[in-house]
Amino acid sequence: MIKIELVDYDNLTSLGIQITQYVNSNLRDIVQVLKDTLEIDPDFGLDSFFPRDYLKRKPQECRDAVDELYEIIYSTTIRDFIKPKYEYLLYSILCWWEDCADSEADLIPNEIDDKLKMDLDNEEERNILKWIQDFEEYYDICFQDHDFLPSQLSNLVMLFLRSPKLLEMIFQYDNLDDYIDLMECDLRDRYLEIRYEQKSKIPSSLSEKIVVELVSAIRRFQKRVAHFENRDEVQITADLQDAVEGVLNSKYGLLVSREFTMGRAIKKLGETDLYIYKEQDGIVTEYAVLENKYIENFTNQYNQLMGYLNPNFSFGITLSLNRKMSLKQGFDEIENKLREVQGNFKPVNVQRLVGNDTTIIVSEHIVPETGSRMKVYHLIFQLNDKERRKAATLARKSSLLLKN
Repeated sequence: MIKIELVDYDNLTSLGIQITQYVNSNLRDIVQVLKDTLEIDPDFGLDSFFPRDYLKRKPQECRDAVDELYEIIYSTTIRDFIKPKYEYLLYSILCWWEDCADSEADLIPNEIDDKLKMDLDNEEERNILKWIQDFEEYYDICFQDHDFLPSQLSNLVMLFLRSPKLLEMIFQYDNLDDYIDLMECDLRDRYLEIRYEQKSKIPSSLSEKIVVELVSAIRRFQKRVAHFENRDEVQITADLQDAVEGVLNSKYGLLVSREFTMGRAIKKLGETDLYIYKEQDGIVTEYAVLENKYIENFTNQYNQLMGYLNPNFSFGITLSLNRKMSLKQGFDEIENKLREVQGNFKPVNVQRLVGNDTTIIVSEHIVPETGSRMKVYHLIFQLNDKERRKAATLARKSSLLLKN
């Protein structure tokens, strides 16, 4: 079975298993119809289910992928992830199924059983009940993201071609390699050329690796945004600490604390912030402070962070919780506020890393005590996901119809 973006698999319950089984049963029956059609009708092809170039180069692999996807969904083992080629195929199958259906009533193959209806009894769970019976929601809840769609993937590849180092901040190269067969022909050729030249690339700095882990955690949170709608700054900071402290410690020997007083702040960081450091043989090496606030309070957030960051730190991080604006508006707000800052900590450089789909803004300021530059990474946890759902719905058919 595949994961459903309505279920918290880190704290899986019997209800979560029931939801996963129900959605996968519908996917299984839909894919079964495609399998039967391919076996019965020799003239039925897979042109609508894969990029033209991929199907032409690897026709048998594409055909096998249909059976493999069915086996993945039919399996009782819940997969942590599935490869992009299976995501692309599943998304294409959903589009095909919607076009084939005579009515909306035919889109969901299976009735939901009474036990599951009874178990989904509070307000949030009633929303889940509605979503798993709404076929349009399947374009969102069955996928971790939509990076496999042509437009999104082309943007990622173009970013890589222009600045591989920037892309590494938000997307691991090994993951992008998994999308090679789905890339547009010319972009794939250029991508492979650069990847070949990068066999001996220098590893990222530790600061960049820390930010990558934080971005990855936030992206995982984003997939379960409904679970965070009613959580406040302190709770989300605690969630973030739980999500990253293990991996930062195991990979880099770092510690993450929410119980620390420093700088000119009177309050403890434990109320809203994270302190990232290393302690070895009694010697403490300070790396970063993360300050977390609602995006409306960004200027105060930035100034408070500057009060914490002494010259011993490597960098700072702001995490802005955005419940009211679109993601683009949120990053516009942060960039505008940064450019309005005056005084000793006025940014001398402000840079967006990913254009309109910005994932990070990086600012640099002069450290008064040393005259050196220090970076601050500005992240957003997008709790307003209306734009994502709307964009995914509008894009699904047009994106797949405009393949190579």
